[in-house]
Amino acid sequence: MMTIEELIRQLEKYYQSIEPITDKVVKASRFYMDIPYQTFYFDLSGSITPENLGAYLKSTITDDYFAKPGAIQWNYYVVFLVEHEIEAEDRFAIESDLDFARKFVLHQEALADWLKRSYEVGNTSGSQIIDKSLAEIWEAKLGTHGLDFLVERSLPVSSGVEIIISGDFPETSDKSNNNDWVEDHDVHMGEIQELKTIRYREYPKSDAPFSFGKVNLINGANGHGKTSLLEAIEYFYTGDNFRSDGTVLKKDYQIGAKLAGEADYRVSKNDLTIFDQRDRVWYNSARGRSDTALVSNFNRFNFYNTDASFRLTLNKDELDVENAFRDLALGEEINQVKNHIEAYREELKDVWESKKQLRIDYLKDIDEAGDTLNQLARSRDGFSVLFAELTDLLSKSSVTIPSYNAESPNLEEIRQHLKEFNTHLKNLLRDVDWLSEVTLRTVTEEYKALNATYVAYKKINSEVEDMQTKKINAEAAKQLALQKINLLKSLRGYIKDGVTETDPEYKTYLELTDKKKNSFAAYFNMRKHYESRYAKLQLTIPEYIDRSQFQQRDLKSSQTVARISTARAREHLAEVQKITSTISDCGIEYLKIEPDACICPLCKTNFESFEKLKGSIELDFKLLNERENFVNILKEEQKIDRELQDLSYDFDRILSLKSTAGWREYSLDLQTDTIAHIIQVIYDRIGEELSESESSIKKINKFIQWGERRKSDLFQLGMVLRQLKAYFSAEITESAEEIENTILQLEKDVRDFNEEIGKHTLEIYSLSAQRYGVLDEFVPIESGKYDYIEKLLFERTESLNHYAENIIHYKYIVYDPYRHALDVSGETEHLYELVDQLFYDLTLNERSTSLSQQAMETIEDRNGLLKLLMSEIDRLENALGVIDSLYKQYSEEDYFNNFLLANKEQIKAIFLTIHAPKEFTDILISEGKIRLLKTNGEISDLFTISTGQRSALALAVFLTLNSKVKKGPQLIIFDDPLAFTDDLNILSFLDYLREIISSSSGGKQLFFATANDNLAFLFKKKFDMFKDGCKDIVLKR
Repeated sequence: MMTIEELIRQLEKYYQSIEPITDKVVKASRFYMDIPYQTFYFDLSGSITPENLGAYLKSTITDDYFAKPGAIQWNYYVVFLVEHEIEAEDRFAIESDLDFARKFVLHQEALADWLKRSYEVGNTSGSQIIDKSLAEIWEAKLGTHGLDFLVERSLPVSSGVEIIISGDFPETSDKSNNNDWVEDHDVHMGEIQELKTIRYREYPKSDAPFSFGKVNLINGANGHGKTSLLEAIEYFYTGDNFRSDGTVLKKDYQIGAKLAGEADYRVSKNDLTIFDQRDRVWYNSARGRSDTALVSNFNRFNFYNTDASFRLTLNKDELDVENAFRDLALGEEINQVKNHIEAYREELKDVWESKKQLRIDYLKDIDEAGDTLNQLARSRDGFSVLFAELTDLLSKSSVTIPSYNAESPNLEEIRQHLKEFNTHLKNLLRDVDWLSEVTLRTVTEEYKALNATYVAYKKINSEVEDMQTKKINAEAAKQLALQKINLLKSLRGYIKDGVTETDPEYKTYLELTDKKKNSFAAYFNMRKHYESRYAKLQLTIPEYIDRSQFQQRDLKSSQTVARISTARAREHLAEVQKITSTISDCGIEYLKIEPDACICPLCKTNFESFEKLKGSIELDFKLLNERENFVNILKEEQKIDRELQDLSYDFDRILSLKSTAGWREYSLDLQTDTIAHIIQVIYDRIGEELSESESSIKKINKFIQWGERRKSDLFQLGMVLRQLKAYFSAEITESAEEIENTILQLEKDVRDFNEEIGKHTLEIYSLSAQRYGVLDEFVPIESGKYDYIEKLLFERTESLNHYAENIIHYKYIVYDPYRHALDVSGETEHLYELVDQLFYDLTLNERSTSLSQQAMETIEDRNGLLKLLMSEIDRLENALGVIDSLYKQYSEEDYFNNFLLANKEQIKAIFLTIHAPKEFTDILISEGKIRLLKTNGEISDLFTISTGQRSALALAVFLTLNSKVKKGPQLIIFDDPLAFTDDLNILSFLDYLREIISSSSGGKQLFFATANDNLAFLFKKKFDMFKDGCKDIVLKR
């Protein structure tokens, strides 16, 4: 177990003031420039629990806490040093408690490591040298092959591809030994003390230059120019803004800044030489060509912008999160370079493919030219032999060409006729495959027989369709007559039962049922709405109405007052929530401790007197009490609303009672009779009616049931009459005799229609038999396939007619009508091939000299082009090979993995310090991926942890990178970095940041922008020790 002496020895290295409070508690304080900014209580008792935490704080630190009003109250800490680990739930409960002080629960053996992580921010482990970026490594490796211009974004990709194809590579420039003279003060720059926007964006607006200190809080609502002010600093240092498209010198901005130790303003310069020198000195970077990575490196090492925060939260999957961390660690420059190289890669592939296709085309041209030379040699001797063969074949063939003249044959015309005729023959053989033998004779005879059959079939079919139409019309007339008969029979039944719309007995039923229904309705309505609420009301109806109207006016007035009170309470609610904790902890107690104070401990406002300060705090305390009254005010308003609703409901019921009580049969006086009396009279009267004898009630019910049936019959009668009016032009009478005569006439019409339908059916049957007999002569018909045969008959007739026109009457080619068409097709095809070859040879002979010369020129030209083309293909393949080798040998995964391994301990130390409460114990790195080891032994990846935890890890990576900047700007810029971070992590981060800024090595200048008023308030409390060196810059529209 650790003793108090051992504890003090460990604390002496880090705290300027150490004071034992008891034998188990030590108080330690840290100072900056003799100003205390942290007060720690280290407890060795090991007896703390969540239940006794409150009592412990009051007994240990409250006296000291209230004795030191001001910012120090926001910087009290208690560290419980335990010998044995406590339950995770208890640890979380203790460390999450924010009353009076931050709490930490540490194992005694972990204290030394915790102190080192918290305070030795300038002595972190890991490489403190800025290594060459992956983009620079890629550029250097490309340069060994003369391809470093691939990363030069100012050079169009198409121009770079032309350079590769031509092989005329530009000389590689080495900027690591750049001799361009740059003044030292253009590279080595002190803290910014003032800044003014000479020519810049619309926001931020300021009449005077912005004045900066060592710590600078940029505060203001969204859209007021916080990010623009930070990017003005970025532009002053780099000549560009990272959130633009990356093109250097694109903006025509001018920013002026006064640096520490200088009397005059410097104005930003658009000088690429200066930017390149800054990049080389600040970040150990040296680009080889006409652009610079300065703005990218500035954002990697010095500027944590809002994009870095949002990319860690707006992700779709694990890969998005991994890429966001990779970009944070490696910088966006590598993405820009890779995108540019990828554009080259795609363009080189496309050009390489087109060149390969061009090579194939050249070889094809050479082969075709050689074939032409060979054909020209053969054609000179073969023409006469082929012509003799054609003449001999025509003399023996069954095919005759009337236009053929052996002395002066028109080969082109003969060739065309043979091709056209043979096409017709092939189509014929395909489309008339049902014929056993296809000759001109069989085709002609088949066509005559089919045509005669088709004409006869169409004539009979037309007669069948006419007869079917007549039958359909007769059936429709029959159905209409049957419908009329059914309707008239229904009408006859209603007349027989005496159902008419003028039935006097039915009118009696209507009057009786309406009366009874109204009586029953009034009775049950009274029982439901009146008996329980108004049976004892000893007021007349006019008196009740007057009283209700007065109550309504009174309640509406109270409702208006209640709503005004509620609205006022809501206006104060937001203000009350902000000041609740501070009022209860500091305000009233402060007045007791400092009876002569004039400065508010909360907002630092200077009051003219103690009384005015007291009045202000008491007013705030009154607002606090108003929050407690808000719920009561809201309940009162809701109660009044309900009373008004109930009063309105009762008012409507009494008006309804007034209407019922006015019936003559009740003999009531509405001006003198009380509501209770009126209800009793109506109740008694209806009760008398309901107490009639059982037989009388049964009679009434039976009469009512009869009336209901009669009502249904009348409804059906109305429907019958409306339908009859639609069928008969004359008015339908309700005379039973006339209805009976009409029914008899319609039944006779139905019998006539039946006879006509039977006649038409027989005629259709007879004609169908004739039609199918015609088809049977064409081909035997299976049952149910008549439609198919009819279609087949039509198609075959049309097909034979077509070929009769195109072949039988073809005047250019004649052949034996008894010879099979297949044999004729073979002869004509052979003749066509001979004529086609003769025609081609004749053409070649006429052009042999020019074709021969053209073929030889083609071979010579293509061979020359092939030689150049193969060199270009070799250069393209070499460039693609270099890019593929680059990705394999120097991959992003390997570089990122090496970066993480080299800086793991520093990232881990920062992360474990700024992340609270303690949940993780280690960072694991494998294959370029980050995993977190939990205290319970579980392992979490970046996608499954919370956005706040990702944010803490990202800030640890950024602060690790920033710590490596030794020769560059000694500043850190944060643009709303804690948007997704909870309160405990915010406190831890601000504490760690404060140690960086106040470190003994000189610290760094801090710029911190936020739109969160609570965070801004807390920030000022944490950095209050810098006094005038802490600037609160509030931006306004």
